[in-house]
Amino acid sequence: MGMGGTQRPAKFAKYLPSFGWQPVVLTVKNVHYYAEDETLLQDIAGREVIRTESLDPLRLWARLSEKKAGKKSAVSSGSKPFWFRVLLAINRFISGWFFIPDAKLLWLPFVWFTGLKLIRKNRISLIFSTSPPHSVHLGSILLKWLTGAKVIADFRDDWTAGESQVNPTILHNFINRILEKIVLKNADAVTAMCDPLLESLKIKSGEFSKQKFHTITNGYDAEDFEPFLNAPKYEKFTITHCGSISKVSNPEPFLKAISEILRTSPGLAKELRIQFFGSDVWGMFPELIEKYGLAHFISPLKYLPHHDAIKEMM
Repeated sequence: MGMGGTQRPAKFAKYLPSFGWQPVVLTVKNVHYYAEDETLLQDIAGREVIRTESLDPLRLWARLSEKKAGKKSAVSSGSKPFWFRVLLAINRFISGWFFIPDAKLLWLPFVWFTGLKLIRKNRISLIFSTSPPHSVHLGSILLKWLTGAKVIADFRDDWTAGESQVNPTILHNFINRILEKIVLKNADAVTAMCDPLLESLKIKSGEFSKQKFHTITNGYDAEDFEPFLNAPKYEKFTITHCGSISKVSNPEPFLKAISEILRTSPGLAKELRIQFFGSDVWGMFPELIEKYGLAHFISPLKYLPHHDAIKEMM
């Protein structure tokens, strides 16, 4: 998979051996997703990676596509066709209503079966699970109960604060809070990608042990940047956005401001370049640039591999 959330566990897997830990990665086979970036596989070169099946709708969708195509199937990264976004929206609706905390719950039987074998075979002493999807922590906690291995539960987003986990009813919220508390209570350590998220998790757990809760911020990999330290500059003043377009990262205020600037100072159009790279999760980006008369000024949104995105930023 592409997008930012993938890079955190990939870089952990890349650098943990430098600190005396040998990771064994347990994950799922290919699924349909907003974006794909096979260049990130370079970060886990030489690591043992075990991929299992899943009954998650996005995995089943990928399997059907693979059979139909007779080969690995992947909807090309970038701006997705309308039907793709509709199917993902339907999947989110079904997942939100019928699976708590999420549809990745249907991966857990494979996690437990394969994880149990891996822990015994490799004498694994520590399980690291990262979310979202938050159901993965339920997988690691059960494996802890079955094997005695310790668990680190890593959070890139909050579970019950409405960031990545939408609760359609009070009952959904109640069950999610119970599951979240079970994870927070039973994990041997909890890590989060920023201090406010960590404080939220502390409060909800009822525990405030400094030994258990830790912030590990998202960082950067210097090796990714080294090839572009002397990258040539664009001739025009260039504003580059790398990341998903969504309700959380709504570009409308920016586009409105650019439209107003060009209306009052039209000569700037020759000196300014604007480019967006990422996935249009929201599906509103083309409509917005039309609304503000910027369709001729901003290139169509496309998804770039991590390597190419860094080159553009540099």
